[in-house]
Amino acid sequence: MEKIAEEIYDIVRQQIISGYPFLANAAYAVNGREIHENPGRIQSEHSDDVHPDNDRIQSEHTEHSVLYTDGIAVCYDSRKLIRAYQEEETLLVYTLLHIFLHLLFLHPWGCNREFRHAPDRSDDTALWDFACDLAVESVIAEFLPDTYTDKQTAVFTKIKAHVQFLSAKTIYQYLKEAETAFSEEEISLFKKDSHDYWYDRQKGRNQNMDRSDQKKGGDPVSDLPSGLLEKQKPVIRTWLEISRKTLNEWKHFYYKDGRGSGSFMENLMYTNRTTYDYRQFLRQFAAYRENIRINEEEFDYLYYMYGLELYHNLPLIEPLEYKTENRIQDFVIALDTSGSCSGKLLQEFVNRTFDILKSEETFHRQMNIHLLQCDSDITNIRIIHNSRDIKEAIQNFQVYGYGSTDFRPVFRYVDVMLENGTFTDLKGLIYFTDGHGTFPSKIPEYKTAFVFVEDGYTEPDVPAWAIRVVLSQAEIMNL
Repeated sequence: MEKIAEEIYDIVRQQIISGYPFLANAAYAVNGREIHENPGRIQSEHSDDVHPDNDRIQSEHTEHSVLYTDGIAVCYDSRKLIRAYQEEETLLVYTLLHIFLHLLFLHPWGCNREFRHAPDRSDDTALWDFACDLAVESVIAEFLPDTYTDKQTAVFTKIKAHVQFLSAKTIYQYLKEAETAFSEEEISLFKKDSHDYWYDRQKGRNQNMDRSDQKKGGDPVSDLPSGLLEKQKPVIRTWLEISRKTLNEWKHFYYKDGRGSGSFMENLMYTNRTTYDYRQFLRQFAAYRENIRINEEEFDYLYYMYGLELYHNLPLIEPLEYKTENRIQDFVIALDTSGSCSGKLLQEFVNRTFDILKSEETFHRQMNIHLLQCDSDITNIRIIHNSRDIKEAIQNFQVYGYGSTDFRPVFRYVDVMLENGTFTDLKGLIYFTDGHGTFPSKIPEYKTAFVFVEDGYTEPDVPAWAIRVVLSQAEIMNL
């Protein structure tokens, strides 16, 4: 029976490859794996990581799902697979296509970034499951538009009214903030496989993690917490490479001919996007300014004790070393208040940025920070010199503007401040915006960075002299 099930899996896989050749890399990357009714502890041939509590998981997985994945293989019970093939082969092909897309978009591992501060919350995992299914089904809807019912189309229409680009992450953020929840019936319309193994493989590893466990910057693998999924990271890197290869093949051989799904390429591009460490980035703007401070680490206790031993009550104290520290002094933060950036998001960005600036490593006692709000013109200026000013700026923050977007007034203001000597050691300007504005034509004499709110799969264009940083709303909230 297991041999027959293996052959059926290969037949279904070949049908997908025949219809969607660009999925060949993904299809060949995962083999089928038999899961018995009472499997005990399941161990993959590709990994020494073992699934806990599989008797319980088995009943949960297979009640409604014929095929499901743990990120390493496609799992099935032979009897159920054979019966499903006999009853409705097309649905089996559809389900396997659904799973391949989950893997290409790294959905089984994306939950670790979303839930790192709220592990094992059933409400969050349910939303993430729904978001992943919607993202995958939005692609399949463009592959096979005639297969969708009016009810499914109505759900997509409702979500697209609020979410421009349908990735799992953007849909998830919308679902978390949506005033009206979707019904169980609506959710079931898009559920083709169980996602329980996504979480059970990781159970116990994503708890009690603090911010120090987070590696940000680079690819989606380095964005995972350092203490999480160490044995799975090679698997994730493999899928990331498959995703990149698939994206390149799609661009060169399929998309340019007008075939298939634009959502498919968008999701692949989103999966392979660059991630940023805003905290580290902000510290790079620090001006190297000598700050005389005693280096307590250089105190010589041996010399001290030797004096007590030699002269009994006269310790020998060597002059302490001093060290130079890297501190921010002159700095400009500009906020786009044209209305495309919400007031709540602007407030959070200001709060998180000042939290970083107030850290001992970057905060200079005599700081000179100019907090500007600007739409088509500068609408508010607040100058900050100390911690009390920061506290007042946060507590009394109010958005001024809501006009069109023009970046040039901020640069003109900074140029004037440089000319009149207000800024003597300016090293950087950070402009928080959605990216839809007019850039200055002249290259500034200081470092300039535009921090964009992620609103899709593409990274906004900036002039060659500007630094570009793209953050999601969730990343801003979790800085």
